[in-house]
Amino acid sequence: MSSKEKLFKIAGIFENISIAISSDLGNLSYGNTPFIGRTGNQNGIQAEVEVPDSKIIAGNCLSISMVGTNVTKYHQYSFTCSQNILILRSKKLNRHNAMYLVSVLDKYLFSKGYGYGHPVSLKRLRKDSIPVPVNLEDQPDFAFME
Repeated sequence: MSSKEKLFKIAGIFENISIAISSDLGNLSYGNTPFIGRTGNQNGIQAEVEVPDSKIIAGNCLSISMVGTNVTKYHQYSFTCSQNILILRSKKLNRHNAMYLVSVLDKYLFSKGYGYGHPVSLKRLRKDSIPVPVNLEDQPDFAFME
């Protein structure tokens, strides 16, 4: 069990941080793929749509809206999304430790003043740090986060 925290670059916690391939909700028809928008309601799901496989984002990741209301969400399922969404992936991420990281990242976004007029960017997110519990090897303790 860990009680010690340390600041880690967000890019050091997540192996892959990227801007999602987006879809335009207005041009999609009803289907079975969740469409994630830049909203904090209903875990970001605005509709279920039909999209080509090339626009489907594999689940078990976090998403952060880059503009507007910056919120972090965990998606256990595959989805498609609107523009300006960041995707964060870690091989150690699961639905339990994701809830911890969602809370820490939302606090980080708020503390940096990101939102309307001050969007979070891929570059900013990669270089900034957040506090997370550490294990005996002084590395992020994903087991403790669960």
